[in-house]
Amino acid sequence: MRQNWWMNWKTGRIVLVHEFEQDIRNPDTARLLSVPRSVASEFARYAQGANKNKFVRWLMKRAPLMRICSDGTYVEFEYAYTSDRNPYAAVVQWVEECGSTDLSLRIVNLQTGRRVAESADKFIQRDT
Repeated sequence: MRQNWWMNWKTGRIVLVHEFEQDIRNPDTARLLSVPRSVASEFARYAQGANKNKFVRWLMKRAPLMRICSDGTYVEFEYAYTSDRNPYAAVVQWVEECGSTDLSLRIVNLQTGRRVAESADKFIQRDT
């Protein structure tokens, strides 16, 4: 079963979502995830559904958000930040709260291009 979450990797807040673009445009979801008002006020610059990936990448460069997708056997984490330290801590938090150490992880930093693919167990041992 496929599941999706938005996570604010600075605050640790995790929100289960149905569809990334649609749900983050909901003012309540944006508020829960501490999306700055100045950023949320610019959402209208991007027509909903026109180019979802462009909108989501733009958003992750302006707010400390991580897009998380899972199919039950692997989980993909995407974020855009100059460092991996804080987002990696958020990955560990997500695995402990929502996932399992049996999962395979794919972690992508869209800002630096860095990619990590390994088991959750190995990632947690290495990162802590």
